Amino acid sequence: MYMVDPREVDSVASAVMDIARRGDGRSNGAVNVGHSVTLANAYLKLDVVSGVVGGATRFDWNDRGMWVPVFLAPSAATSGVDTRQLACHPLFSTPFCLDERQSCLAGCLSGPRCDCAENRVPVGDGRAPEHWEIESADARCVRLRTAGTLRKPYHATQAYQIDGPTLTVTIEIENRGRRTLPFGIGIRPFLVRDADTGLCAPASGLWLARDEWEAPRHVPTPPAWQFGVTYPLPRSLVNHVFTGWGGRALVEWPTRQFSLTISANTANYALHTPRQGSFFCFQPGDGRPGAVSLPGRGGANGLTMLAAGERLSRRFSFTAERLGSLAKTVRQ
Repeated sequence: MYMVDPREVDSVASAVMDIARRGDGRSNGAVNVGHSVTLANAYLKLDVVSGVVGGATRFDWNDRGMWVPVFLAPSAATSGVDTRQLACHPLFSTPFCLDERQSCLAGCLSGPRCDCAENRVPVGDGRAPEHWEIESADARCVRLRTAGTLRKPYHATQAYQIDGPTLTVTIEIENRGRRTLPFGIGIRPFLVRDADTGLCAPASGLWLARDEWEAPRHVPTPPAWQFGVTYPLPRSLVNHVFTGWGGRALVEWPTRQFSLTISANTANYALHTPRQGSFFCFQPGDGRPGAVSLPGRGGANGLTMLAAGERLSRRFSFTAERLGSLAKTVRQ
C-alpha cells in the first residue's frame, strides 16, 4: 500500500498504459505492441522504445500534477550526444568486441554510443549493433528482448516495471555459447542536472582514468569524491569507476524539491559529470575496467562466469519522492 498526499495524485488517471504504434506494429497475444510504449501511474511516467537501440527515452515524476523529468536524453545540439541516444539503456560486459573497440568499464560493454561533452565518452561506453523487440507489455510492465541473435552467442532481456513511486529495471543475459564465458551487466541513466544537484554514493575506491580514458590504476577514493553524505556534484570533469559501493545511492534536486533513491545489486558504479551540461550519468555495473582483457580474464575481475545455458540477472530500482515533505510516499 502507498500513502500519499491526495494533492499529489494525478487527476487524470491512477494507471495508464499507452502503446503508440510508430512504424511497424506487432501483435503479442491480447496486446498490440509497437515501437514505443508509455507506462504511467499517479507517480511516474516512462517511455520505452524498441528497435536498433532499446531502452527508455524519458522518465518523469509527477510533482503535484506537473510531470518533472528525471531521466532525459541529452540534447545532441548542446552535448554532442548521438541523436539515437536514450535516456536510459542497459550495458553488457561480454568477451565479444562487437564494434572492434575495447570498452572501459568491464571488457566490451554493448550499448548505444554516447559521444558526450568535450568529445569524450563516459567510462564504460561501447557500441553494439543490437536490435531489440518488445516481447510483452501490460499496464505496469514492458519487456524487451534481443532480436536476430543467430549472430551472437548470448541472449538478453530488459524489463521495465512501475509500482507506485518506484521504477524497477531487470536486465538478464544468457550464455548461448558452447563454453564458459565471463559476463556482466550495468545500466546507464542520464539524470537531469541542476547547479545544486547533490549525490550520496559512498565508495571506498576508484579506478583512476588516464588521458586515454582507460582506468588502469586503483586508488582510495579522494575526499572530494567520497560522497559519504549528499554533496553537490563536482564542477570539474569526473569520469571514473567507483568500487566498494554498498548498492545504494541518493540523488537530490533541492531546486526541484525531490530526490531519487537508487538501488542495485552490483558492487561498482561509474560516474560521468561533464564540466558543462544539463545531465550526468550514474551507472551501476559489474566488473572492473578492462575486465575481459586483463590477466585472469573476467572471472577474476568482477564478472560472472556463466556456463553454456546459464543466466545472469541484475535488478536496478529508482524511487522518487519529495524533499522536506511531511507526506512522503512510503511502502507499508
